[in-house]
Amino acid sequence: MMKKIITAVSLMLFLLAGCAKPTAAGSWRLIEISDESSGMYISEENLAGMGVYTMQLYEDGSGQMNMAGQLTNLKWDAETITLTASQPQSYTMEGSQLRLQDQEAVLVFVRDN
Repeated sequence: MMKKIITAVSLMLFLLAGCAKPTAAGSWRLIEISDESSGMYISEENLAGMGVYTMQLYEDGSGQMNMAGQLTNLKWDAETITLTASQPQSYTMEGSQLRLQDQEAVLVFVRDN
């Protein structure tokens, strides 16, 4: 009987883990900026020469963005990231990438483990 209970609980935990939505919490590194309307595209190689661009998202919904040494606090939830003194900006996650819609530009981040 105990073996059946353990098997059932293990299966339930496995199924719940598979259904869990990936969290954006963690460290992110900017690899691309693009703006279709102006044709602007900045690659990871070009960004490297412009300084460090990273984002840290904490489990509690707070975070910080480092844009070439300029630190900005932020808040985030499952759909938006809001930098201090700015409007909420939507984001999506696909695989190991996070795409942040920043006014007209799209910023693409990858997990920075």
